[in-house]
Amino acid sequence: MVSVWIEGVGFSFARITVRMMTVPAINSTAAILTILRMSMHSTPTIDKKTWNSLVHHPMQSWEWGEVKKRVGTPIVRYAYVEDENPTAFLMTMHPVPLLGVMAYCGRSAWPTNKQAQGIYTYLREKGCMMAKFEPALVTEEAGKYQIPLLNRSFTIDHIRYTQSRSTIFAPHTFTLNLAFTKEELLSHMKSKTRYNIGLATRKGVVVRDTTEEPKSLEEFFDLYRQTSTRQRYFGRNRDYMKTLWDELGGTMARIYTAYYQGMPLSSYMIFYFKQGAYYVYGGSSAQHKEVMASNLLMWEAILDAKKRGCTEFDMWGALPLQHNPHNPWAGFHRFKEGFGGRHRTFIPALDMVLDPFKYWLFDVGWPIRNALLGITSRL
Repeated sequence: MVSVWIEGVGFSFARITVRMMTVPAINSTAAILTILRMSMHSTPTIDKKTWNSLVHHPMQSWEWGEVKKRVGTPIVRYAYVEDENPTAFLMTMHPVPLLGVMAYCGRSAWPTNKQAQGIYTYLREKGCMMAKFEPALVTEEAGKYQIPLLNRSFTIDHIRYTQSRSTIFAPHTFTLNLAFTKEELLSHMKSKTRYNIGLATRKGVVVRDTTEEPKSLEEFFDLYRQTSTRQRYFGRNRDYMKTLWDELGGTMARIYTAYYQGMPLSSYMIFYFKQGAYYVYGGSSAQHKEVMASNLLMWEAILDAKKRGCTEFDMWGALPLQHNPHNPWAGFHRFKEGFGGRHRTFIPALDMVLDPFKYWLFDVGWPIRNALLGITSRL
């Protein structure tokens, strides 16, 4: 027997549906669909603490779901609470013009076949044409879950999956093992990074945890906006960041800022979840690059994460180890690489196909959409 708890917020014309059901171990889609329809008035039993015990990444946390709700993104929380593999899946719902709705599940666990059947049935009932999974699984773990990555499209237990042309997360990252001592972490760095940290200190750069300071978010956002404009990428707007900070600031998120002669030069927003620290957002000024403020800022953020009991620091995105040195993100990659972390590659984004024809149109149209956005960003 499997107990499933579903909360859909802002989905299907902004209705709120909370369901608790017990699903027998059956393979019949029709039977599962009947159970879903019969269980609409049951009582929920999942709270924030229970939910967070079932997930392992900040993008799957209860708090992140609250952020998405507050910025107007419909969400679905789908939890298996009495399974042999208890877990939960936070999915956000995104309209795709002319095609319907795409569900997105970022940095979750990979669902078991039984869990996937339940998700598939629920989302099809809601009219979704696809569900995009970007699980927190590195490539060497694919075999454990019997995911045949040599094929672009494949079927598992009658559900079709396709390796996606579109991704939300960078497929690579660097992670630092914070079990090492401060001296060991320094020794793992590239010599240039160690030198730049020392240089910033000698030049008088000062790093502060500004989380509790009134101007913290304003200083951070100003530097973040400067960077997104300079690098020509689509950053979050001020209202989004304020909502995020109102929900997470001081609990799951902290801001660290580096100052030179009283001027903020670089600022990072670090997420904390369980024993992990994540460099999610950052920004820097084009002024006084010579004092290497960002190097000292990252180092102090790493040390603070270690003091807070974290065991891993995730740099949140990198290029492949073999990449074009002229790639626009090569500078970010080199900066992160300098701290000596382990390079990791996640399995590709996998699309669960719910409506084959609409998905085909989406799959063909996505590269065209990206090309148009690329042209727009250069105008």
